[in-house]
Formats: sequence, structure tokens, C-alpha cells
Amino acid sequence: MKSVRGKLLLVIMPLVIISLFLVAYLNHQKAKQFLEEQFEQTAKVELGRLQTAVNQWIDDHRKLIEGLSSEGGWNVVELQENETRLAHIQKTWSTFELIAVADRNGKAYANGKELSISDRPYFQEALKGKTSISDVIVSRATGEKVIVIASPIREKGETIGVLLGTVKTEEITNLVIHVDVGKTGYGYLIQKDGVLIAHPKKEYVLEKNLLHEKNDQLVSLLRRALDGKKGMGIYEFEGVEKYAFYAPIKQTGWGLVLTVPVAEATEKLYYLAILSFVTAGVVVLFAGAIIVLFASRLVRPLQKLSQLTKEVASGDLTVTIDHRSEDEVGQLGQYFQQMVHHMRHMLQQLHDSAEQLRQYAQTFVVASDETKQTTNQVAVTMSEMAHGSTAIAHSVQDVTERVNRMMNELQRLIEEAENMEKAMARSKASVGKRRSDFANDERSDDVGC
Repeated sequence: MKSVRGKLLLVIMPLVIISLFLVAYLNHQKAKQFLEEQFEQTAKVELGRLQTAVNQWIDDHRKLIEGLSSEGGWNVVELQENETRLAHIQKTWSTFELIAVADRNGKAYANGKELSISDRPYFQEALKGKTSISDVIVSRATGEKVIVIASPIREKGETIGVLLGTVKTEEITNLVIHVDVGKTGYGYLIQKDGVLIAHPKKEYVLEKNLLHEKNDQLVSLLRRALDGKKGMGIYEFEGVEKYAFYAPIKQTGWGLVLTVPVAEATEKLYYLAILSFVTAGVVVLFAGAIIVLFASRLVRPLQKLSQLTKEVASGDLTVTIDHRSEDEVGQLGQYFQQMVHHMRHMLQQLHDSAEQLRQYAQTFVVASDETKQTTNQVAVTMSEMAHGSTAIAHSVQDVTERVNRMMNELQRLIEEAENMEKAMARSKASVGKRRSDFANDERSDDVGC
């Protein structure tokens, strides 16, 4: 990209996008952790509520049966005599499926027929003077899956019979299956041997023993609950990863479990992720728009400067720029305006200098004309002088030739004079020699004489 706008987008947008998506990812991870912690906390609170509700339900029914058994007046010999009273109680306390009185032998009368409950553990425990709460059993009177609460009937400090009330499992199941955790979360109860006694799927009740499941994680969690411990864990059941929040029901030795898929803990995270990325996308678009607007605002004076520069380059120095910002671009505009002003001033000076030069040139032309005329006159004079010089030259040449001849002649004369001098010298020498010879001859004569 060649434009400043494009370069700004190319540099800034990747940084913005990376930063936003990094923040979105970190927020996603933090939100996931927060949601999981919040979900676990909510589940624990809900588990506590369920535990309290089950314990309260057991306490209420136990206290009711204990109160009725302690009223006295129960006929444990003629059991049918209690029918009217039992019907009134059952009408008043409709939560019970039936209420019955049994003698010490385990013979009971309910719904117009006699039953034997002597083999039931709850009956045997009640005969020992202690209120008993059974696991889920199938009622011999109605064939329904019920929980039996049995309390001893005492007379003069001795246990003479047992008052019992049965409650359908739906009563307690409704307490535990409806939980406010996740979309599909629910609770269930298991008795001491691991058999389900309360579950959203009724067909599982008394038919499914979770301690026999081939799921070590689940079995381990259930055993902790049956051991009286409270806590949480994760297990996989039928291909779905689930939370298990567990707590004991100490009055009965049952285990209460709240279960919910792990995925539901962070289900809201999906919407948060979408919201985060949509928000990031909107911010990216907004940032892009801001960058484009900013770049446009930044580039606009630069484009104007570029256009003005072209005009200046084409020779127009009358351009002006009106940019009053105090930033670097504004300073650039001011410097550009100063440059144009200086160029205009320099060109004006050049123009003035050129004008002066033109005037000087005109003066020079005039002077040149005068010089030309003078030169012409000089040329004429010189021409005349040249002709005179030629004549003089010829005269000089003649004179020179004559002088040369004279010099040659003079040289000849000098040479002749020198020759004559040499000849005279030789003659003189010859005369001298002869004179000497003559003298010698005279002396010789004198001697000879």
C-alpha cells in the first residue's frame, strides 16, 4: 500500500486485532474459571439445601409418628378397633400412604386387611424401643415403593406394639430431583447398599445398584457419601462427563448426590465467548473507522501540501496554506509557507537583478555601439597606418639591405685592414730579423779583424 492511510491500517490493525483477541481469550479463560467456581459454589449451596430438606422431611415424619404413637389409647389386641382413628389421621396427614398399628408379633391391620410385618427390619428395630426409618421397600398392603417410619407404642414403660406410617417414594424423590443447578442437573438418593431409592427415572428405583457399576470414579464418590463425607468430584457416565456433589443423610445412612454435566457449568461461557468476539469485532471495526478518520484527517493536509508542492514546482509561487494546527503537520505547513515566501522573495531579487542586468546590458550595448564606431575609426586609422607601415617597411627593408651591404663592405674593409696589418707585422718582423742578422754580421767582422 502506498497511501499513508493504508500503511496506518496495515501497521495498527494487526496490533489491535491481536491485542483484542488476546484479551478476549484471557477473559474467556478467566470467565471459565469464574463460572466453574461459581457453578461449584452454587451446586454446593444447592446440595446443602437438598440435604437440609431431606433431613427436615425425615424429622417431620419421624416426629409425627412418634407423637401419634405416644398419644396412647391404641388397641394392640383388637387391631380393627383402631381403624376409625387411623382413617382420621390418614385423612389429616395425607402425606402418608397408610398408617397402621401392629402388635408385638408383627401382625398389623391396614386398609381392612391383616398383614404380617414381623420380618421387616424396621419393625424389629421399633420393638427395641427406637423409632426406625426403613430403606425403600415394596409395600405388602399396596404394592407401592414406600419408605416406612415405625415408632414403638409404649404402655407403662413397655413396648406393646408399633405404629407405622408409609410414604411413597415420590414424596422424597420430588425433594431431590428438582434442583436449581444447570439445565439437566438432578439429585438422587442411594441407600446403604448402593441401591437407588430416589431418582428422576422411577424404573431405576430399587432396580439399579450404583455400587455395582463398572465406574471406579463414580463408585469411589458414592462410597465417600455413604461413609458420611461431603465433597465433590468428576466422573464419566454413559459418555458424558459429570459433576457429582455428594453428602450423607446421617439419620438413615443414605447418600445424597447432586449430578450435572460439566459442560453446563460453562454453558454461559459459549454466549460470553460469542459476546466477547462480537464485541472484539465491533471494536476492530470501530478502531478501523477511527484510524481511517484519523488517517484522513492526517493525510488531508499532506495531500493539500502535495498539491501545493506540485503547483510550486510548476512555477506558481502565489499559493498559500491555511493550516492552524500546532502539531507536526501544522509546523510542516508553516515551514512550507515560509519556504514559498523565501522562494518568492529570492525570485523577486533575481527579477530585480535581472532588470538591473538588462539595464546594464542596454548601457553596454550603447557603449558597445560607441566602441564599435571608435573601433571602426581605429580600424580605418590602422588600415591607413598599415598602408604607411608597409611603405615604411619597404623603406626600412631597403635601408636594411643597404646597411647590410655597407656592413658587408665594412667587414670586407676590416678584413683587408687586418690582412694588411698582419702583412705589415710580418714585414716588420722580417726587417727586424734582417737588421739583427746584419748586426751579427758586423760583430763577426769586428772579431775577425
